[in-house]
Amino acid sequence: MTVRILGEVPVRQVLSLDEYVVVDVETTGMKADTQDIIELGAVLVKQGSITETFSSLIKLEKSSFIPYFVVQLTGITEAMLLREGRPLDEVVEQFLLLVGKRPLVAHNASFDYRFLQAAVSYCNERRLELGRDMLLLDNCVFDTLAMSRKLYKRVSHNLSELAMMLQIDSYGAHRALRDCVMAHELLQKMMEHPEWEKWFSQRVGWMKKTIRNVGKK
Repeated sequence: MTVRILGEVPVRQVLSLDEYVVVDVETTGMKADTQDIIELGAVLVKQGSITETFSSLIKLEKSSFIPYFVVQLTGITEAMLLREGRPLDEVVEQFLLLVGKRPLVAHNASFDYRFLQAAVSYCNERRLELGRDMLLLDNCVFDTLAMSRKLYKRVSHNLSELAMMLQIDSYGAHRALRDCVMAHELLQKMMEHPEWEKWFSQRVGWMKKTIRNVGKK
């Protein structure tokens, strides 16, 4: 059996944010291997402007219920997933087609990326059994949280609180698409900061896997 890979590894990709995809996931907990993504949102940004958006609720795969605190935080209920949720494989494949080779951007990116990697692995196990094309996620990743810690001292680095401080609309926070828009607007604000170039030139914000991907020491 020949298995094709859907996606390409961005080998030696230039660390640039001229074009990127902001991603956010809402989940049933903190454990990517045993808990679910229940909502995935993304915005495609070109030259500082959002050109495309993506958002979907996702049916439960590993979890049997949504914990109460998650319902309270996000407003997402099991009834919503039954009514509007789509299969994980379908959503992840559509998301990866949007992303392509572009860098991913997220606030506290290690959390989102860990869940995305687990989702891709979970889907691929079933794809392999069915002889379907494999999914691949190996994009460069930029973390707005890491950069915000360099640029804004003695403040909370929670996305909603940073948004309030920088006068970014935070209405609807803790839903995936809205958090993506907030993270994008935060990134644009940070790019205007007088110390942005200093820290960006030192690769602050890029996850360590990114440095390996582009062949840097």
